[in-house]
Amino acid sequence: GIGMNITRESPFTIQHLHEGRSAHRSGLLRAGDVIQAIDDHPVPELTIEDITKLILGEVGTALLLQVRRGHAAIRVWLIRSPGKLSPAQVHQQRELQRRREAGDDSDPRSFAPRGDPAP
Repeated sequence: GIGMNITRESPFTIQHLHEGRSAHRSGLLRAGDVIQAIDDHPVPELTIEDITKLILGEVGTALLLQVRRGHAAIRVWLIRSPGKLSPAQVHQQRELQRRREAGDDSDPRSFAPRGDPAP
């Protein structure tokens, strides 16, 4: 998963981010953010079971989470992991987010980390 707890009913809202996990390490999500879409699947049309399946996915794959914070819409690319992210996974997630913000729309599943970043 990505390391967060959400409410079990709509509107699906982030309740807690787990330290060291993808959602927390992104630095872009907060408790209280309302989830709008997961990988372009509109969340208001989904059940909690559907949401859980979409978030868990395959370890090491990218996930696009779209949230609303007040009037702001926020899009965050995250990497699914079974536990805390390694330095290489943190680098991969940040690089993916940077590429998306720069307009690179290539398939995130083709993104492969280039090893641990230099300290």
